[in-house]
Amino acid sequence: MTTVGALATSNAVRYAVIFVCLVGFAGVAVSFAVDTDTAEPEPVPFDEATTAGIASEAQYGLEERGQVVPRAQIFYSQYQFIVGYHGVEHAIDSLQQDGHQQQFGYPVTIYVSDFSESDLSLSEEGYLETDDEQPWVDAEEAAFVIESDARTPTGHTAVPFSDQSEAEDFVSTYGGEVVDWEILQQHSFDIDDATVVRDGVTDLKQSADASVEEHRSLSDRPVSVIIGDGNASVVEEANLSVADGDLKFMETIQEGLDHAPEETTVFVSNGIYEENPTIDRSVTLAGPDATVIGNGNGSVIEINAKGVAVTGLSISGVGENTDPPEEGATEVPEHDERSNGAEGEDEVDGADENSDWDERVEAGYGHGDAGIAAVETTTVYIDDVDITTPTNGVLLRDVDTSVVENVDIDGHEQWTEGFMGVMAMRSPTVIQDSTITDGRDSIYLHRSHETVIRNNTLTDNRFGIHFMHTSDSLIADNTVFGQESAGITIMTDPAGNAVVGNDVRNATAGILPAGSRSYIAENVVVDNERGISTGASNSLYERNVVYGNDMGFRASSIRPSNRVVENDIINNDVPADPSTGPLLIWTHEGVGNYWDGAVVRPGQERYSPSDPVESGLLTTPGAVTLSASPAATTLDALRDTTPGMREGNIIDTAPLSEPVNPEIIAELEEEYDE
Repeated sequence: MTTVGALATSNAVRYAVIFVCLVGFAGVAVSFAVDTDTAEPEPVPFDEATTAGIASEAQYGLEERGQVVPRAQIFYSQYQFIVGYHGVEHAIDSLQQDGHQQQFGYPVTIYVSDFSESDLSLSEEGYLETDDEQPWVDAEEAAFVIESDARTPTGHTAVPFSDQSEAEDFVSTYGGEVVDWEILQQHSFDIDDATVVRDGVTDLKQSADASVEEHRSLSDRPVSVIIGDGNASVVEEANLSVADGDLKFMETIQEGLDHAPEETTVFVSNGIYEENPTIDRSVTLAGPDATVIGNGNGSVIEINAKGVAVTGLSISGVGENTDPPEEGATEVPEHDERSNGAEGEDEVDGADENSDWDERVEAGYGHGDAGIAAVETTTVYIDDVDITTPTNGVLLRDVDTSVVENVDIDGHEQWTEGFMGVMAMRSPTVIQDSTITDGRDSIYLHRSHETVIRNNTLTDNRFGIHFMHTSDSLIADNTVFGQESAGITIMTDPAGNAVVGNDVRNATAGILPAGSRSYIAENVVVDNERGISTGASNSLYERNVVYGNDMGFRASSIRPSNRVVENDIINNDVPADPSTGPLLIWTHEGVGNYWDGAVVRPGQERYSPSDPVESGLLTTPGAVTLSASPAATTLDALRDTTPGMREGNIIDTAPLSEPVNPEIIAELEEEYDE
């Protein structure tokens, strides 16, 4: 095992040797620079670039409708990858960012889509529609239409043409003006970014509040049927109203469901009911003291109608099948098969590929037995239900709207044998105030956009919360402890998700977001092997407390596009790891992060948590002197400006002197002292 002191000593030797080499061979560094007199590089197939801009999830929707976005690809002088942008406006916005040239170098060559000779039109939303393939044209030779009716899912766009006259024809039809590349670079685009997601958190919460109130009304229906040994006095004791007409008394739940009028309640008296009822009409099934035990084969309660509520039951006897009913079911896909385990940027290109993937995911994850299963319906309300299950707790597939609250789900102790606590596939929902223990994933979502998951306690699963192809959703104020793999993981390149105010502890990884335009804020991430990954690009990570992890932040995006500011990064074995990639600057408008033990080098307003010398300043004798040595500073300057010598590095140019969340930190320190 290499100690910090040994590491510092080895670095001292390394710096000294390199410094001598620099003095002796200072002129050699010039040979690494890009030769601007050589021929320009040719454009590459877009899937060979590392991409940015509009997320794959949004692109998938466009491609299904035959719509396209203008693209750009940039070759940089000091960045080993070609960067492709979905949306020319995103390329412009990136080029305008502070520190962009410091991190990438200067653009050597830029190509953009050429819409000349395309049969081009706009949809009602303003999206570009054409069946033609677009070749590439050098940006300096293109004419761009701006301020037209054309847009993408993130805002207005620039439409490039190699033929000036065709650009003017587009303007005559759809408005705007024609500009060249030089003027375009000065143009400001109003692009939806992570700050828009931040500003939308309140709206998501209010929308969830309204949905909850609407669905709760389903639990107020008058009683029309009583199941079991109860009588009318049971309804009176429960302070429930009685429906007009004769009150019916039945022995089994299924009988009651079959005879209950629409918009009424089937009230289940205290007792144990061994059956697997199916709900085929808009009724409420309520039983605050009743237990329903299935036969161990299939789902216990199936919902096939709209406007159904299930409240107050205890459910067990769930079957152990996790396959779809059709023969030849596809095996469950591995969680990292398409997403690199949410550790980096990932791509899903092509509608056919997406369709194949969706079929596999649905076969692998979207079926199986459940305590409560609702399929192809709308307006489902599940409240105050306890479920013991070896497979799914609640399964929602193609349910238009639903609310799941105050449920208690106990899954299989071995996650490899269990399944999902709540599974929502193409089913936007609100999941709140619930406790889910054991199983594969506490909450699993697939293409369930605008979902809100809040105030839940999730423990001892593989993943606490697992998103696939799910955008514009909120994960807020959850307690996520003891996950085998990740506390919160967002995969397959979605956009616009907010992860706010969660407490995530004791997992292999705390928060692993992927995709773009995410807002990761005010989370407390403690005692994980890796705290927070910055795998979601063009995202905002702010005001998080990252405490006592083996690694605090892992900069897993290979393209520097994130804002990481005002985080408290304390007591981690490794404060931050740049992984692979270029220089990362974690400062915005003169504001950085709080690093415990950060000692800014004399004469420099910066701190590098990923530097082996600087990260050990408080624990290694002589490290401060070493970090300020001519060898170290000269090497850093050369490494940050010279192609071929740059290595992954994180720099905070304005580290904070005081923590952002002192009260939370005080509580954690007191907890650790105990």
